[in-house]
Amino acid sequence: MAKSIELVMNFETGEKKEFFQPQHIKGSVALEGLTLGKKIDKKGDNIEEKDIREVASFVAGKVYGGEFTADQMIDGIHANNLFEEVMSQLGSVLGDESGNATKAKKR
Repeated sequence: MAKSIELVMNFETGEKKEFFQPQHIKGSVALEGLTLGKKIDKKGDNIEEKDIREVASFVAGKVYGGEFTADQMIDGIHANNLFEEVMSQLGSVLGDESGNATKAKKR
């Protein structure tokens, strides 16, 4: 089953909408996600706002095909869950549901 994300779309009513990743994500998108994940991992505890925005932009534009914007993603996720959810979405591109975007799978 494809991973999904639920975002608050209307802050007055609390209306949420669930978006599903496509059944097929291109390998080139996965490679771009891997590069982005490694870049974030290298920063360790020094992750900045621009890094979160870069990942959100990648997820919204490349993974979900522009069904929502990076700003809608950032604002639609509860603040306490923002970093975890953004990284989980990035990790899922590589088939890792735990949110770790760069660990290679052992065979």
